[in-house]
Amino acid sequence: MKPKLKFLIVDDHVIYRRSLMMTIKRLFPDSMFDEAGNGLEFLEIVKKEDYDLIFMDMKMPEMNGIEATKIAKEISPDLKILGISMFNKDDVIDGFIRAGAQGFIQKGGTQEEIKQAAETILNGGKYFTNIFE
Repeated sequence: MKPKLKFLIVDDHVIYRRSLMMTIKRLFPDSMFDEAGNGLEFLEIVKKEDYDLIFMDMKMPEMNGIEATKIAKEISPDLKILGISMFNKDDVIDGFIRAGAQGFIQKGGTQEEIKQAAETILNGGKYFTNIFE
């Protein structure tokens, strides 16, 4: 029996978190979810639970996603983190890369792109979208 995938969605907008959760549930039907509203909350959750993949927003109150990714990867280098943001700027993408994220997608990405990014990272690869646009 295939084990269930466990995802953590970190974003300060509840509507976006729920929307992404529903999208991922369609793409990975047997998956389980947790959610956090900012980087500090994420760091507390990730100390207690293991996740197959973390979807990490960049701009959040308390602590942004790049800083939270950097701290989390120092504590647990094996975490798989996919950065997400409305902003597709070089400094955002570069920030996630330097922090140790395995990928980046824009929030406006398609379901196919979300699935491709998740599968690539879950299989040990890296996925950075629109990096040269």
